[in-house]
Amino acid sequence: GRNDDMAIASYKKALALNPYERTYYGGLAGLYIDMASSNPAYYKDAIEVLKQANKNIPDESNFYNILGVTYQREEAVFGIDRKKEVISAYKKATNLSPYFIDTWVNLGNYALGKGLYDEAINSFKKALEIQPWREDCIENLKRLFLALGDRNRGISLFSDLAKVNPQSPQIHRMLAQLYYEKTDIEKFIKE
Repeated sequence: GRNDDMAIASYKKALALNPYERTYYGGLAGLYIDMASSNPAYYKDAIEVLKQANKNIPDESNFYNILGVTYQREEAVFGIDRKKEVISAYKKATNLSPYFIDTWVNLGNYALGKGLYDEAINSFKKALEIQPWREDCIENLKRLFLALGDRNRGISLFSDLAKVNPQSPQIHRMLAQLYYEKTDIEKFIKE
């Protein structure tokens, strides 16, 4: 509508005056992403804004994360294969900010959905090293290991995580579930 057009024009003017301000890029990209819910063609505009933000502010990991999310949404709506772009954006974000958990979770979920199981496992593991209480990551890993029929690898990974985060009840609970699924009753009772 008219207000959206005015907001776009105002953000573009602000960016023309100061092309290094993070909030202007975030605002304009966010506006385009919101508008894409009713007209998916706006994903292309959001992607262009985020690419320009990454060019002018190359150390901002959040823009790479948002770019990955936007590519994912565009891929889902238009059926365009954006796997390379999505993964590249998320990896750039994790390289810039290795403790930005949202990117690890996003990468893990995307990789899981694409059947890139090792990538998903590594991403969820990194997320749990940062926040060991992330139930979504714990559950995704458990389901993935069980679906792959690779309980031993799951037990190994969660055992490693338990060493890093010995006070995490969630990780110990998951170990117990994996032991139980494996029917190793002695280790199940211990966990």
